[in-house]
Amino acid sequence: MMMDGQILQANYVENQLNEMQENEVDKVEVMTITPYTKGYAIYNSAGHFKEGNISSKKAQKWWNQCINEGDLFQKKIFEWDDEICIISYGVITKFSNQSLNRYLPDPGIIAILLLIAGFIADIIWIAWNLKRKLVNEFDSIKEITVKIENQALDFDIYDSGIVEISGLLDSIHSMQMALMKSLENQWSQAHELKEQVASLAHDIKTPLTIIRGNLELLKETEKDELNLELLNYIDEGTSQLEDYTNILVEINTSGKGYKLNLSNYMLVDLVADIEREKNSLMSARGIEISLENNAGIREIRCDSMLLMRAIANIINNAADFAKSYVLIKVDDDGDHLYVHIIDDGSGFSEEDIKKSKKQLYMGDISRHGSRHFGMGLYIADTILEQHHGSVAVKNNVDGGGHVEICIPCK
Repeated sequence: MMMDGQILQANYVENQLNEMQENEVDKVEVMTITPYTKGYAIYNSAGHFKEGNISSKKAQKWWNQCINEGDLFQKKIFEWDDEICIISYGVITKFSNQSLNRYLPDPGIIAILLLIAGFIADIIWIAWNLKRKLVNEFDSIKEITVKIENQALDFDIYDSGIVEISGLLDSIHSMQMALMKSLENQWSQAHELKEQVASLAHDIKTPLTIIRGNLELLKETEKDELNLELLNYIDEGTSQLEDYTNILVEINTSGKGYKLNLSNYMLVDLVADIEREKNSLMSARGIEISLENNAGIREIRCDSMLLMRAIANIINNAADFAKSYVLIKVDDDGDHLYVHIIDDGSGFSEEDIKKSKKQLYMGDISRHGSRHFGMGLYIADTILEQHHGSVAVKNNVDGGGHVEICIPCK
């Protein structure tokens, strides 16, 4: 802190020089003030420079200004016998200690620098605190968004001291309330759907039991080989329906699909199973179904029963939509096995492509005119997803629908 005795006032030198002029002090006393001045020069009575702490050229200039021109701005003149002294001074603060004056700027400049440094320090401190507050605010907002992402909506919105952040939090709160309402509706619809599926599965079992009982009676009494073959197809289809119903019940109960029983499924067995499914449908539907096998792999790791059911579901769907022809192509790229099921029907609408794998989605019934329950692609997609595979629904370039099954080879 600047204290009297350590720092001289700006007009200290001027006051001292005025006092010395009034008291007509001698040369020795005047010289005591010169260290605090801008400089001094001593001349003889003729104006010749004798001594001082400035150059002779500058001394001559002072003489002309002060003696010849009478310009005494910030200058004082002292006369002793045959000597004349001109002292130049400034109205600036000085340290009383000459060592400080020699190595440090003027106290006034130091004060300005300290003021600027203090101002910068205040700005840095304010910025740091603002940054810390904003970081805390954004961390809290990030935590809220993570909760919303995870659908953990049971949380309170805190009150921020920043107007803009408070506005954002109000918007998040509105979104929270709307999302909670939406999720409650979804959960309610999902529960209702689950009950409907359970009821549907239960209702399917009753006619299947009747079919199974009558089928056994017919097989016992039928002797014609062709009719027996047809009854066997009916028997196989009934078994598939019973299995599908059981799968549907398990999917609906657990929400996670069917428990996989993985084994090595030889490609020749897969093609043979598809061939049997194809023949059964050709006989029942009266349409042409072709099978092309271009795969080079020998086996895949999967649940063979579930995978075949997924493929059979899609082939059955294709037969429903086809006009007269279904093509089944099996190929691979070394890492994945692909089964393409292509029909010559009217193809999929944009809505079908988006929603065809949803549970109980039936699309436009007028396109197929049959009693679909919207489960075929849903079950197939569930099974393939558990195998880390996929079901792609699209339209064939030449018209008709195209469903692509993809399953990893390993």
